[in-house]
Amino acid sequence: MAILVPLGLLVARALRSADMEQQLQYRTVAERVFDEMERTLSEMLTREEERPFEAYGAGIPTALPFVVGHFQVEPDGSVG
Repeated sequence: MAILVPLGLLVARALRSADMEQQLQYRTVAERVFDEMERTLSEMLTREEERPFEAYGAGIPTALPFVVGHFQVEPDGSVG
């Protein structure tokens, strides 16, 4: 009995430690994915801001596969 209690505490601590390590790995991957998405979106915005205004009305597509379209509000208030 004197050995079972410390052994049980040791196993419980090892399981908690493994769970914490797994959570840390998930968090690290999630932060990496978020950073990559943020970088990609920043690059996209930079490229779109550099496009001339006329390129939008002419229907010139973007080089980004996840942008399926765009719209603009014309000076008369219509959406084009």
